[in-house]
Parts: sequence; C-alpha cells; structure tokens
Amino acid sequence: MSAADRRIRKLTPKGLVMFNEQCEKLKSKTAETWAEVEDALVTSGTCAKDFQKIREVERLISVKFKDFCISSEDYKKYLLSQNTEEVFNLLKDLEVSMNKCFSIVKRTSDELKETKFELLETLSHVSSNVSSFQRAKAQAERAKLELIKKEGELLKQKTDIEAKISIVRQEIELISAEADITEEEKIPQPRP
Repeated sequence: MSAADRRIRKLTPKGLVMFNEQCEKLKSKTAETWAEVEDALVTSGTCAKDFQKIREVERLISVKFKDFCISSEDYKKYLLSQNTEEVFNLLKDLEVSMNKCFSIVKRTSDELKETKFELLETLSHVSSNVSSFQRAKAQAERAKLELIKKEGELLKQKTDIEAKISIVRQEIELISAEADITEEEKIPQPRP
C-alpha cells in the first residue's frame, strides 16, 4: 500500500506534541549538518589559486554534504512514515529547502572545478612558456658558441696574418740590408 493510498490520520494532542518534538529534533540535526556544509562552502572562497587547498575544500564539502543528506533523508523518512495532515506541508518545505541546498553545493562544486581547470591550464601555459624559454636560451647559447668559434678562427687568422706580415717585414729589411751591402761592394773604395 502506497503512502497516497493510506488514510490520513488525525493526531491526538499528545501525539501532536510527540510528533512536533521528533520533527524539531530531526529538523535541528538537519540544520546543524547544513551549518557545517555552509562553513565548508565559506572556506571555498579562501582557496584562491591553491590547488591543494581546493582539493581539501572539495573533500570537506563532500563529507559535510553527505552528512546533511543523511540527516535530511532521516527527517524525510520520518515524515513519510507519519501520514498526517501536518506532514504534507513539512515535506513540501523540506523538498524546497533540499533543492536549494543541492543547487548551492552544485554551483560551488562547479566553481571549484572551474578554478582547478584554470589553474591546470595556467600551469600548462607556464610549463609551455618555461619550455619555450629554455629552448630559446639553448638556441642563444648555441649561437653564442658559434660566434665564439668564429671569433677564435678569426683571431687565429689574424695572428697568422700578423706573423706573415712580420716575416715579410723582416724579409724586406733583410733584402734591404743585403742590397745595401751589395751596393757598398760595388762602390770602389779609395786606396790609401
């Protein structure tokens, strides 16, 4: 027999008092667990750009929200078991409240996931930029090495040229000196 098929009972004054006490107890437990979820949700605003902190907050929200769902479900089961006139409005209120809570937690969870994706994307870009920078630095170092090699070759050529110039100057001086000697030998010397 479904809940709709059962007849709606009317509570006695004493039964109404007991019903209200049990409802308040279960509603209070649900409110306490929701307050813990709210605290976890508020913590999500302090994560900023800390990937580990985001993960911790996601876990915290998950645990606290699970506790909230259990207490809400206990309250709902109790209400469904009572089948009184008072239950229908309380069930409707509970359903509206739970839908709002689910919506808030889902939105926050989606925002945290989006923040994680942005962080991962940023890290990927940074990594890519670092790799590009390192490649560019390696190319610059390679070019610098080539320039140093070329400079070494040019300095070697310069040294060779300067040595050849020195040799040629020395040869010119030698030739000049020999020419002077030959010239002097050709000039007849006066006899004493």
